[in-house]
Amino acid sequence: WIGGDKKEPSIVTGFYDPLQEKLRHTPGIQSVGMATIRPFTSSHFTLDIWPADQPAPPKKDIVGAAARASNADYFRTMGIAVTSGRGFQETDHAGAPLVAVVNQAFVRRILNGREPLGLRLKWDDDNKALTATIVGTIADIHQDSVRAGSAPEIYFNLEQLLAGQDMYSILAGFHMDIVVRTRLAPDSAFRAIRDAVHQLNPNLAFAEQTTMQQVVEDSL
Repeated sequence: WIGGDKKEPSIVTGFYDPLQEKLRHTPGIQSVGMATIRPFTSSHFTLDIWPADQPAPPKKDIVGAAARASNADYFRTMGIAVTSGRGFQETDHAGAPLVAVVNQAFVRRILNGREPLGLRLKWDDDNKALTATIVGTIADIHQDSVRAGSAPEIYFNLEQLLAGQDMYSILAGFHMDIVVRTRLAPDSAFRAIRDAVHQLNPNLAFAEQTTMQQVVEDSL
């Protein structure tokens, strides 16, 4: 992953969007995904969330969801199936109503099996009631490890997070995992990503570069 530059007014439009374009036009790279937390990462931001047409449940009864932000191509790049509705798209821009994609565990455990598409969700952020509408569901994946079961997850569109918002600072302003689907050898892909990043901002730091195969093996 790479560390975020918090001096950038909006690192999404100022850095991540141009980086996606650079990498998409790199020979051998087929698709580019970005997400705040990739699979087999132990760190989470948990959001207490519930259907907006219901009163907030007692604190002890709330089932939290692991909240993440991703770009439109993340699910395709990672091979995560969209099981109903849709993923993110260009119409989900900053200023448009906030949308979300949830996994099947979210539907089972937080929605109690209700039809998720079109359902508005609500959460309390420093006493400000915020909402988002579910536009799609995805298959459950192993998030913490190969052996761990799937927990409820909710994804927000990276493009809809604005600098200055609490959700931006938590989900977009801290760090970002970049994933690519590529025909290149790993070393060549790593070099292409590093070059693209440093062309845009030579001050950003890399913490790790690895293949998903290695990530899975390390989880076993």
